Amino acid sequence: MITYNGSKFINEQMISIIDNLTKDDELIVIDDKSTDDTVRYVEERLGQCHCNTQLHCNSENVGIQKNISRGIRLASNDIIVFSDQDDIWLENKIKFIKNAFQSDLALYVHNAKYFGNSLQNINGETSFEHLKISKNLFKNLIRNQYIGCCMAIDKRYFEFGVLDKLEKSVMHDWYLACYAMKNKLRIKIDNQIHILHRRHAENLTPKKTSFKTKLIMRAKMVWILQ
Repeated sequence: MITYNGSKFINEQMISIIDNLTKDDELIVIDDKSTDDTVRYVEERLGQCHCNTQLHCNSENVGIQKNISRGIRLASNDIIVFSDQDDIWLENKIKFIKNAFQSDLALYVHNAKYFGNSLQNINGETSFEHLKISKNLFKNLIRNQYIGCCMAIDKRYFEFGVLDKLEKSVMHDWYLACYAMKNKLRIKIDNQIHILHRRHAENLTPKKTSFKTKLIMRAKMVWILQ
């Protein structure tokens, strides 16, 4: 989990994560130089965790992609589950993911229910309905259909060279999904909802970009995939 000025929602997120973990799991948090109380809240919750934990606090802000790459490299387990700092995991999310990776699987993605600042703002739409998710590389280059908070990977399929490119990519979820498709790695799309995905004005993922920027982003993705 990458954190940055997430004190408003971090407690809910971490409680739901910790409730999912067993002693064989690990929880790695990388904070990208928050200026609020995020680190203090994270430290308090990690102290209540019954599995191995790591907290790394950056001395400077380096961005999501570099932090994600670092987190994958730091992980001692092979199955990497990505998390936002402001969602809510549902019960048995990790159990479902572990079961999915018992077969020869490189990437797993599950469905999510969207909501706003509070649970009273659940709007009924799911991520799969919104993104029209598929395993088609061309469609995913046109529009990213995968969101990291719903993804897990087996890092053995994504060697260090891939992680180096991930650091230069536009979005880690977009790159990992397209890489898996391009290289015909096995992807499982699970329609079950395993998180409540909070969408609000403070999300770190940019909402609107110009047409020119979109073209540049897609050209960069094609180049990185070479």
